[in-house]
Amino acid sequence: YNAVGSNFMTTFFLLSGIYYGALNLLGAISTWIDKRRARKGKWRISENRLMLLGTLGGAPLEWITMKLVHHKTTRKKFMVGLPLLSVLHLLLWGGLFVLLLSYHII
Repeated sequence: YNAVGSNFMTTFFLLSGIYYGALNLLGAISTWIDKRRARKGKWRISENRLMLLGTLGGAPLEWITMKLVHHKTTRKKFMVGLPLLSVLHLLLWGGLFVLLLSYHII
């Protein structure tokens, strides 16, 4: 543990939090917009785009929003896929954290 590593990690985790926060918010808003458009019979956000947002890191809040607004709840790729993506991201970040700890970067 050193001052340089500490500053790096503080910045890294701050930027990571902003990234994941933004993607989760974007996923939730996109889901809500798609639900509204579905009710009004308007142009929709593609399922591929919604899954991409989840894959990039927005899965947790996107999944919660889908459950709250009852949108895509019969689609297994969302109801199973988004929670799995959430766990995968947690495992990847946990692994990165352990790796950084093992090299004494944090």
